[in-house]
Order: sequence, then structure tokens, then C-alpha cells
Amino acid sequence: MMERLDSLFGRWRPLPVAALGLLAASALGWIDFATGYELSISVFYLLPIAFVSWYGRRWAGALLCVASAVIWFAADAGTGRVYSSAWIPYWNALVRLGFFAVTSALLISMRRHLDLERDLARNDSLTGLLNGRAFREVCAGLFELARRHRRPLALAYLDLDDFKLVNDSRGHAEGDRLLRAVAETLRLRLRETDVVGRLAGDEFAIVLPDTTAEGAQVVLREVRARLVELFASEGWPAGASIGAVAFSAAPPTVDEALHRADQSMYAVKRSDKGALHVESAAEALLAG
Repeated sequence: MMERLDSLFGRWRPLPVAALGLLAASALGWIDFATGYELSISVFYLLPIAFVSWYGRRWAGALLCVASAVIWFAADAGTGRVYSSAWIPYWNALVRLGFFAVTSALLISMRRHLDLERDLARNDSLTGLLNGRAFREVCAGLFELARRHRRPLALAYLDLDDFKLVNDSRGHAEGDRLLRAVAETLRLRLRETDVVGRLAGDEFAIVLPDTTAEGAQVVLREVRARLVELFASEGWPAGASIGAVAFSAAPPTVDEALHRADQSMYAVKRSDKGALHVESAAEALLAG
């Protein structure tokens, strides 16, 4: 049930979410007025407040809390209910506003922590890139699109050369800094449509949608050049070997594609460490 709601409302912008919540709160206010003061439905105001707090932003939740308290106050006043003191309805409205605000704050905090846990489950904690599992999931979707529309796609495997030397000579903290710098360079130099992930240790993978072997050569050559500049500027005794395989309209499974790109990368390491090699899927099969 929650998955269906998330798929339906999760993509909405905060303003439409707040508008729908305000409409629901107004409807509840009319019902509250029509049923009179003897039948209380104030707890149902929590439904639109919960909806807006969960799918909207903090300001939207706060806005609906105030609006719900005002609507309830107006509905209560409209019923003609008489209190022993004039200040009591205002006090009741403030109490309900506090109750609404606490509920909204708890839901917003819960949603933020849930989103954080989801991010941690999908992202590498050191670099912020997709982890191996999430990268494979994204690749599976991109492969399916490429297969359906008969479009090319390339997959690259990047391995840092002499990374252990950096760890041994300068410490693991410096090695972690190198990995973060590499990840940031990849984010900045790749196209918006490209996807990069850290598979393990000093190994990264890049999927280039709608890209031929020639296109992958251009993109990855630029990436490699920027990495070489990065290592030189920081004085890191490291390099990057990149092997890539370009597939036609029907890529194989993600694991098979990664295996072919991995083989291409190791061929680079054996023959010309620190270089770039891009081949077609047919060439990769012959090499395998």
C-alpha cells in the first residue's frame, strides 16, 4: 500500500501536495461544522496533515497545521457553541495547533531518517557514489531501455593503479581522500545521463547510455585526462586503467557486461598500464 502511495505522490511537487491537503482540511471543516459541536472529528484533521508532512516539505506541513487549526476554530465558532469563558476556544485552538505541529514534526523527521537509510543502502558511504548493488539495479533498467529501443550502450570498468602504494606510503586517510577525489572528478566530468558506481575498493564502473564505441572513447579519454591531472596535482603515485565495452541494441545481463568490461580493463593493465581501451561487444567475445 505504501509503495503504491509513494509511486503516486512521491513525485509531486510540494505546492500541489499542500493544495490537496488544504482542500481535504477544508472539507473536514465543513463536515465538522455540519455535524455540530457534539460530534468531534478533530482527530481526522491529522490525515491531511500527515499526508502533507510526508510528501511535502517542512513549510507545507507547518502551513497545513496552522490552516487546520484555523479551520477547526472557524467550524467550532460557527456551530454557536457557548463556553464559560471567551478565551477557552482560543486556548483549544492553540492546543490543537500544538498537537498538529508535534505530529507533523515527528512525521517529517521519520521521513528524513527513512530517506537517509535508503540513501545509505544505495550509496557508497565514502564516495557518495552508487554502491555495487544499486549500480547493478540502475544498469539493469538502462539495459532494458537500450534493448527495447535498440539503442547502443557502453560500460566501462576503471581500476586505480598503485593505489596500495598510496595507502602504504601515506596512510589510509590519504587513500580515502584519493578515492573521494576520483569520485568527484567522475561526477564532474561525466555527462548527466551517465551513471557511475564504486564496486569495491579502488574499482569503479561507468555506464554510458546511448553511446557507441566512438562516443565512449571521447568521453572516457576526457575522464582519464582529468584523473591524470588530479594525481599529478596532488602528487599521488597512482594511475587509472580503463577498459570499456560498447554494446549494440541488446546488451547482455549486467553481470556478463561487467565481466567483459573487467576483462578489457585487465587487458589494459597487462599491456599498457594506465591506458584506456574501448572495444565493441563482438571484439570482447573474441578476446574472451
